[in-house]
Amino acid sequence: MKKRVARMKDKNLAKWEIWGAVYIIVLGTLLHFAFAWSGKNLFVAPFAAVNESVWEHLKLVFWPALLFALVEFNFLRKKLALKEKENFWIAKSLAIPMAMIFIIGSFYLYTAFIPDNLFMDILIFILAVVLGQIVSYNLIVKPEWKNPNAKFLNALALRALAMIALCFVLFSFNPPRIFLFQDVSGIFGILNV
Repeated sequence: MKKRVARMKDKNLAKWEIWGAVYIIVLGTLLHFAFAWSGKNLFVAPFAAVNESVWEHLKLVFWPALLFALVEFNFLRKKLALKEKENFWIAKSLAIPMAMIFIIGSFYLYTAFIPDNLFMDILIFILAVVLGQIVSYNLIVKPEWKNPNAKFLNALALRALAMIALCFVLFSFNPPRIFLFQDVSGIFGILNV
């Protein structure tokens, strides 16, 4: 009986992760244009791509994934007794950056051989989101992750996500002068404001 209940919970979690991928892809796509659509509103800048640098495109995964994780956690905690799955935020703090690292690595790998093109950029974005959701699911359902330090590790995971969020806010206005932050036009930061 316990195994059947656990499988049902895992199926429900899998559905959430699949719908999460769809949500992240749709919202991430909208965030690509949100800064321009907002009339280059500076309040939108930390959440939407302000130029065509790789760094700015990481926002398209990070913010939707974080927002979805907050909703997902709240729902699953109430409906599926997520209290038993003590590694939710640990999983998210590994899966979201992994998706971002996948984008960085894949972009620079393919552009080393062929010119940057929109199709490859979109494909990488979609693959990164799907990879992040798969990693998240697999880490959440791992029973061996139960440990007495779960509260501490979840708190640490939330702090890591908060630090990434802070970096997106700060670097939207004052980016480091390295290639990751450089727009295709050679400019750093917010363009033509």
